[in-house]
Amino acid sequence: MSLSHLNAIEVEALRRLNSGGVEFVVVGGHAVLHYTGLPHSNGESRTLGDLDLFVSVEAPNLDRLKVAMAGLGWVSDSANLDSLASGATVNIERYRVQFLPKVSGVSWERVWRDRVSVYSSAGNVGLIALGDLITNKKAAGRTKDLNDVEALEAIYAA
Repeated sequence: MSLSHLNAIEVEALRRLNSGGVEFVVVGGHAVLHYTGLPHSNGESRTLGDLDLFVSVEAPNLDRLKVAMAGLGWVSDSANLDSLASGATVNIERYRVQFLPKVSGVSWERVWRDRVSVYSSAGNVGLIALGDLITNKKAAGRTKDLNDVEALEAIYAA
């Protein structure tokens, strides 16, 4: 199965991140859809609000991230990327991309170590492992996350 449901801007962003050597892992709704498909087994459709990317906040990686985003013409937004180092999430709303310095329930080191490589129209990208995604969604605890957990656990149990 491949990572699908990407729009053209998301594909280009992932290409730039890959070619720039940025350490990131796809999390959130795109990861849920990769594992569960559409719709969930309970009949509910899983919608996507944005592309959630969990990134390493180490200085060299943030430098590579800024270069990659500048290559997309997101220069004015790139200055905000410095705030990732202090734990702030960076939303680039115009392009529906969210850079996350942390996610609930799991560490960067664990997610990076356990990531799986999946094919996408942007090439192979790192995706949060199923077990880590379930842990993350349980820790987040929002209604949509708990609905995701139900669908993901059905896959995990199989």
